Amino acid sequence: MFIDDLAGKEVDFEIIFKFLLYYSPKLLPLVIPLTVLLASIMTFGNLSENYELAAIKSSGISLFKSMRSLIVFNLLLSIGMFFVANSLIPHAEFKSYNLRKNLAKLKPALAITEGVFNDINTMNIKVDKKYGPDNNLLKDVIIHKNNYNSKNLIVIKAEDGELVNSNNEEILQLILRNGKRYEEIESQNPSTKQFKPHTFVSFDKYIMNIDLREFNQVDFDEEKYSNTYRMQNISQLNYSIDSLSEKLNFRYENFGKNFYTRTGINNFQRTVRMDKKLNDVDLYSNYKTHLEDYSKDIQVSIVNSSINNLTGQKQVLTNQKNTFFIKEKIINLHKSNLFDKYSFPLASIILFFVGAPLPQ
Repeated sequence: MFIDDLAGKEVDFEIIFKFLLYYSPKLLPLVIPLTVLLASIMTFGNLSENYELAAIKSSGISLFKSMRSLIVFNLLLSIGMFFVANSLIPHAEFKSYNLRKNLAKLKPALAITEGVFNDINTMNIKVDKKYGPDNNLLKDVIIHKNNYNSKNLIVIKAEDGELVNSNNEEILQLILRNGKRYEEIESQNPSTKQFKPHTFVSFDKYIMNIDLREFNQVDFDEEKYSNTYRMQNISQLNYSIDSLSEKLNFRYENFGKNFYTRTGINNFQRTVRMDKKLNDVDLYSNYKTHLEDYSKDIQVSIVNSSINNLTGQKQVLTNQKNTFFIKEKIINLHKSNLFDKYSFPLASIILFFVGAPLPQ
C-alpha cells in the first residue's frame, strides 16, 4: 500500500522496520476476528471428527458448558482487543503517519503529488501530471513563491517542467519551459492600494534552483502531526464529534440567516410598505402588479437584476453545499472510527459463536 513512500528513498532497514512495526497494529482488526472464526471451526471440527463431542454430550455435559472456558478466554480476548483499538492503534497511527510525512521529505520529486499544491521550502508547486522513467517530468506547472514575510508575490505558470539533479547534492534544478512569470512589487507607499507595480515576463526556458538542505536533514523522530481522527481514542472522538457537530450547526444557522439577508427580501418588504403602505396580505397577493408601476426600460432592468441575483444565489448554494458535504463527511469519519472501536472486540465474540456450532 505504501511502496511509493519507501521505494527510491534510500532509507535504511531500521526505518523500514519502524514503518512496518507502526503499521502492524492496524492489521489486527482484520486478522483477529477471522483467526477466532478459523480456530473455533478447527477446534470443534477436530473434536467432532474424533467423536469427542459425542462422548462429552453422552456424559451429560451440554455444549454450552463444554465451551465455557473458551467463552471466558474470548471475553478476555475481546477486552484486550478493545484496549488495542482504543489505545494501541491510535498511537501506532500517530507514529506511522508522522513517519510517512518525514519520509516524503527525503526527495522533492516524490513529495510532489499530482493535482494539489505541495509545500517545498517557500514555494507551493502544483502539477497536473508527472511522467517519465523517474517521474521527474512535469506537465502544467503552477508555482506560488512567498517572500520573507510569507506573502505570495510571485506566480509562475509553465506548460512543461523537469526536475534535474545537479552536481551539488544540496541543489535540485527545476527547468520550466514555455511559461509566464508574474511578480507583484511591494509599493513603498502603503496608501497606494489601487495601482500596484508589477512585472510580467514570458519565457521559453527558466531554471530554478531548489535548496535541498531542509530535505537532507530529516528528523525521523519529529512528531508534529497529531490531529487526524485515526489518532484519537474514544473520549477524544466523542469530544471531536460534539465540537464539530456544534460548529456545523452554527454554520447552518449562520448561513441561513446570511443567505436570507442577501436575498434582499427585508429591504423589499420595507420599501414597498413605505411606498404603498401595504400589509403582509397585500404585499404578497399583489406581487404580480409591482412591475406595472415602472417604465419598460426599468422593468427590463429589474428583471435582469433579479435573474443575475438568482444565478448568484444558486452558485452560492452550490458552493456551500459542497462545503457542508465535506464537513459532514469529516464528522461521519469520526463516528465511523468510533463505532469501529466497539465493533472490533464484539466481532471476535460473534464469530466465535458462529464458528463453534458449525461442526455440530
